[in-house]
Amino acid sequence: MYKHKGFKLISMFLSIWLVGSLLLPSMISTTYASAVIDSPTKTKVIDNPSNVNAAPLYNGISVVGLSGGKTGILYKEQDTKNWYYKIVDPHGTPTFFSQINTPSYMGKRSANFFYMKAFALAGEKTLITWEGTSGGTDRKTGNPNQFIILDGNGDVLVGPVDINNVTATYNGDTDVAELSNGNIAFVWQGEAFNYLLRIFNISSKSFTSDPITTIESSQSPHTIIANKNGTFLVAQKSEGTLYHNDGTQKKASFPISVTGNDKKQGVALSNGSFAILYNRDESPNYEVRIISDTGSVTSISGDTSALDGYPVLVGLKNGGFLVADTFTDGSGRWFYKAREYKNDGIVSKDWGVVDSDYVREFGVFWSRYEGGFGMYNDATGNLVHHAISSVSNNADLSNLTLSQGTLAPVFASGTTTYTASVDNSVSSVTVTPTVADSTATVVVNGVPVTSGSASIPLNTGSNTITIVVTAQNGNTKTYSIVITRGASTNANASSIASSVGDLTPAFTSAHTDYTVNVPHHTTEDTITVIPEDPGAMVNIEEANPLQVGENIFKVTITAPDGVTKKTYTITVMRAGSNNANLQTLQVSPGTLKPIFSPDINAYTVHVARSVSAVTLTANPADREARVSMNGKVTTEDTITLDTDTMVIPIVVTAQDGGKKTYTVTVEREKSGNAHLRNLTVNHGTLTPAFSSETAQYQLNVGHSISSINLTAEGADPDARIAINGKVTTSDSISLNVGTTSINIVVTAPNGEAKTYILNVTRATAPSSGGGGGGSRGSGRDRSDTTTQPVKEPEAPKPPIEETQKPIIVPSDVTGHWAQERISEAIRRGIVTGYPDGTFRPNEPVTRLQWISFLVRALHLQGEGARLNFTDKGEIPAWGQSDVAVAVANGLISGYPDGSFRPNQEITRAEMVSILARILKLKPDKGLQSSFSDSKAIPAWAQEDVAAVANKGLIQGRGNNVFAPNVSTTRAEAIVLLLTMLDKK
Repeated sequence: MYKHKGFKLISMFLSIWLVGSLLLPSMISTTYASAVIDSPTKTKVIDNPSNVNAAPLYNGISVVGLSGGKTGILYKEQDTKNWYYKIVDPHGTPTFFSQINTPSYMGKRSANFFYMKAFALAGEKTLITWEGTSGGTDRKTGNPNQFIILDGNGDVLVGPVDINNVTATYNGDTDVAELSNGNIAFVWQGEAFNYLLRIFNISSKSFTSDPITTIESSQSPHTIIANKNGTFLVAQKSEGTLYHNDGTQKKASFPISVTGNDKKQGVALSNGSFAILYNRDESPNYEVRIISDTGSVTSISGDTSALDGYPVLVGLKNGGFLVADTFTDGSGRWFYKAREYKNDGIVSKDWGVVDSDYVREFGVFWSRYEGGFGMYNDATGNLVHHAISSVSNNADLSNLTLSQGTLAPVFASGTTTYTASVDNSVSSVTVTPTVADSTATVVVNGVPVTSGSASIPLNTGSNTITIVVTAQNGNTKTYSIVITRGASTNANASSIASSVGDLTPAFTSAHTDYTVNVPHHTTEDTITVIPEDPGAMVNIEEANPLQVGENIFKVTITAPDGVTKKTYTITVMRAGSNNANLQTLQVSPGTLKPIFSPDINAYTVHVARSVSAVTLTANPADREARVSMNGKVTTEDTITLDTDTMVIPIVVTAQDGGKKTYTVTVEREKSGNAHLRNLTVNHGTLTPAFSSETAQYQLNVGHSISSINLTAEGADPDARIAINGKVTTSDSISLNVGTTSINIVVTAPNGEAKTYILNVTRATAPSSGGGGGGSRGSGRDRSDTTTQPVKEPEAPKPPIEETQKPIIVPSDVTGHWAQERISEAIRRGIVTGYPDGTFRPNEPVTRLQWISFLVRALHLQGEGARLNFTDKGEIPAWGQSDVAVAVANGLISGYPDGSFRPNQEITRAEMVSILARILKLKPDKGLQSSFSDSKAIPAWAQEDVAAVANKGLIQGRGNNVFAPNVSTTRAEAIVLLLTMLDKK
């Protein structure tokens, strides 16, 4: 066990070392031009220094240098026995101050310990240890030495942590070293004369192993020192051991061989070696050993000057160290002085006074974190700060290189002005200046260069780079390089954008042709171009305002060299207008119904019977649209009315090809002339003579005339003539003996009808005469004597009633659009066709014929209803039963004037309305169809037409026109009837 005695002591037991990991490599093997210990700066840190004992062991003071120019002071007040820790900034202003021996810092050991020491760690951290007990130097078993780590604000980062985890008689003399990997090594006296070693992992906040014995049976206190190379030394006065950071031995115990007092302090040097100062009780009063990180030992003899006898060792960041001590001027006053050594042990500056203030014989020195050293004056309570350095005046460069280009002239340290040239493709260069003296600093274009090189961006043209070298003593030397960067040949665009659409394909600088598609309403485009080289010139040939179709924008980029050019072409395709509306629609003569609106497609015009043509004028809303009437491209046309109902389609083709169809249905007033102009027969003479006003005639013919040819000429050529129900103007009529009645029905275009009756009386056969010689009597055959009842001529029946000789495929149906459906109707017995083998599919259907079709197709039977129509006399006998059955079944009700008008052609609207009743459709009120001429459908048929169309039973004619007032043909009637039966 090391025995201490009450003598003067200068910080032997304090934390005084330089953290190896913070030494700069450039300071290794420094060449000294001169050594400077600057004038001290002083800050007051303890107001009552007499209450703080800086000398006796275990009751002293620890002063440590922290980063940021701060200083930590750990001390014990003699009157209160309390320990305090204070952190002050470079101006002496406290940034932290607190009592340490409290449970918040020490836990249960706050009242059970012997003394404390402080050690500086990286990042303004402080490690504080305490050991032993309050019972004295025997330090009772079971009270291990412990530590805590505080941050720069005094907050506890780690601890308290037991350093020793085994029972030992002694847990004292703890020394600490921060390793280069950030971990912390502890060495302390354990049992008897054994010293223990243990490493604490700062990241996991745990020890890496149990304590290990370092140097056995040693009575000398141990010190531990770590360098920046991953090696640390544990030493006492006679021997030492080198370890790796992980605690494994690098070199086992080797001799140091120092005689005399075993008090010691050690520091790590900037070259990786270790310096240890041993105090001696005889002359010389100290010795220094420099130990390399391989274990070689260099001895440096101490000084025989009249020193106090207790010198201390202080590490310096410039690569050397100080030996400091107090001395007396002979008048009882004490002062500090120091000697400076280089890291190879050579004295660089001999003893000199470091503070003019006297002290009370004891002093504390420490290494400042940012360089230099400091001391605590136990007489004034001041911290005295010193900067110490070796100074060089060399501001030369030993080399200067560029990553691109060649210096002209070739570099020489005495030449300070250079030029170089590079292509435009070189946008930056790296300048690498190499200083002739490692202590010099370099600034390139105003920016310090710590890594030895600097990347400088280059503008096109001249670029001046300034390199200022500052020697350690402040001398400067300026080198300059003028680099000329050639003009750019880059004529590429980095982006091209249209204000109204996306480019196709997507933009790349290599592609030069693009297309932009815009809608018709877009009339202008703004092309935005950004060149890759900001110095390039951009010229845009615009094509505004945009025309429909192709619009060419030319973008020409001229590179900064003024020669290189590149042209991009942007074709803006403006779509044509989709406006297919009419702006105006006029007709002459007549008036459109409803009033024209561009959104209404179907119109009706009613004109007088005398009108043979109408003039339509249609102006499009878009002047680029095309208008055609009846297939003729024109905006105005006079159209001859070939029929009384004529649907005129007006097609507007928009600029983009879209179409819209308007229809004008011209309804010409139909003729009401149902008179005959003439009526002739090929035998006999009419009685009375023919007059269009006379409706009944008599014709007598001889028995030999068995038939007559009858020709009827209508006064209105558009009137329809039916002879005995057969629509024809001429027919051969067979005559029976007696009277044969022939009905000639003339139906005017407006549906009015007039019936002419011709009664033809055929004479009976002549009687036979007597034979020769006698008479057999004069009686006549019964047929000659008795009037035979005149057989009522069989009423003509509509074509579908002629079923005696069914014709499967009528001759005029082949190739007709309705051939298949007409043949099916014949097969189903609905119709048979005419006796002449025809079907006449394109002839119109009368109301009577349509009713007969329906009754036959629906198999309606029964006596039927009593007919009360005002014109029931015009209903032929063959059709009366069909009409009666239809009335009874609610299929028809007649016109408001009480008439049925059997011989009037049935319109498409009437036919569909009857069909809706048969199907018992109940359309929604107000339902309208989608036909383009839906406005022309009579109000009473609107809902029926829409409902039947929705069932898929009817379709429009060309251009989606329904033509409600046009007569239905026999073919159309059959197709509709079968479609109904299929869906019923």
